[in-house]
Amino acid sequence: MEPQTYRALPVEVQAVIWTGNFADLPRHWRTKNQLHMVGDRLQVETIHGPMSPEIGDYLVLGVAGEFYPMPRAIFSYRYAEAKA
Repeated sequence: MEPQTYRALPVEVQAVIWTGNFADLPRHWRTKNQLHMVGDRLQVETIHGPMSPEIGDYLVLGVAGEFYPMPRAIFSYRYAEAKA
């Protein structure tokens, strides 16, 4: 079987840059049980298990309501700011 080529569908996500300060996250994100501090690190409960962003990484809220961290270089390769 030969692999097929696929193109990602255009989707819009919400994202913020992780500053290292939980209080900087949008208020409605801070009440989600997928995000919590463990010591001085943010722990994000993802479908792949717990992950922690580095300061400067993006924290993304995906189309299915899931959170995941993404390094800035990968984020800027995959996403551009949506214009209203």
